[in-house]
Amino acid sequence: MRYNITKQSLKVQLTTITSSILPLFNTITSTAIMTVTAHLYHPDFLPACQTGDFEAVTKILNHETPQVSTAQLQDGLTEAVQGGHLAVADVLLSSGASVNRTAIHRAILRGDPATFKVFIKNGWDVNTTEFEEGTALRRSVGNPPLMHFLLTHGNADPNLLSMPPMRGRTRRAASAFTTAIVAEGQPGADAIRALLAHGAELEPNMLHSAIEASCRWRNVPMSKDHACAERVRLLIDAAAAQKIKEGDKEKDKGVQWYLNYLDPKKKGTPLHCAIWWRRLETVQVLVGEGAVVAGSALYRGMTVIQAARRRAEMMDGQGHEEAKRIWEWLTGRRWEDRGREKEEIEDGEDGEESSTLTAEENGAEVAENCACGENTSTGMGRDRPYLGFGALDMKLTLFGHNN
Repeated sequence: MRYNITKQSLKVQLTTITSSILPLFNTITSTAIMTVTAHLYHPDFLPACQTGDFEAVTKILNHETPQVSTAQLQDGLTEAVQGGHLAVADVLLSSGASVNRTAIHRAILRGDPATFKVFIKNGWDVNTTEFEEGTALRRSVGNPPLMHFLLTHGNADPNLLSMPPMRGRTRRAASAFTTAIVAEGQPGADAIRALLAHGAELEPNMLHSAIEASCRWRNVPMSKDHACAERVRLLIDAAAAQKIKEGDKEKDKGVQWYLNYLDPKKKGTPLHCAIWWRRLETVQVLVGEGAVVAGSALYRGMTVIQAARRRAEMMDGQGHEEAKRIWEWLTGRRWEDRGREKEEIEDGEDGEESSTLTAEENGAEVAENCACGENTSTGMGRDRPYLGFGALDMKLTLFGHNN
């Protein structure tokens, strides 16, 4: 017999066969997936971890089928840590769960040193830098009992940064000490003292970091200027007390080296920075401790006096009188008597005369040569400075910050 099969008829037959097979295939696949899922996830395991039912958890782990998967162990650890069920967390870790990023995050939120004691008991390295938020010690700033435990029982290193780049960039989370420098109020000061006692290394631009951070402090029981000045005093005292390592020629000038450090990230000296953030008391502390005013390092052509006048002119009419008071204190002149003449122009490092006192058009655009700040074209809100990982990556805006 001869069959006359056309292309169209073959297509119809294939469609019919496919429509008959697919439902059966889908049914088999769904059944297989449900079977595997049931095997991997014991239905009573997570509820037992959530409620801290140690007996039920150990029974499921040791005797029952289906067995608990590694993924479910991790989920169970997260639930146990969040609920503070440390006995359950301990048995999960000994059964194969690991201290991952989520577990650390939940433990930090609880703030209980006992949780980290369980972690350390099960082999967790307190100095791990694998998470982009930084070390556990960095994240414990503001929790004195937890910080003390990590320093004394875990030998936490206050100088470590996080290691992995974030989204292809090389920015890393700040060290615990940098985080303490920018933390507001008494908790920040206490953290600084504790970290210094356990080997924290002073950073060249630590004064800049503290001054910049003061614009974000909201809960200080005093003016931000006074709080900033107190933080600067604490860091200066730390610089005076530090022991210079043999061969560390860069820091052989002691306190003066920090007071007059010209930040290579274009933030000027600490005095430039304090002027920019209108911190009169902080300026007075810096000068009183030996920061150089006359003939000081230029910041893109501006001396300290020139930067003070530029800032006062920018703030004129905006209700920020502190900028004028800083210029008056530095020069010994009244702002109203300043006249319209140009201030003395000092030679830059390259010997060329330069000045940045000329006002920008319409007074709104700021200088690339402004101290301690960047252009407002960053896209950030006028009164919302952006802090990335520590104060060293801050995008600072120029207007609108309350004192």
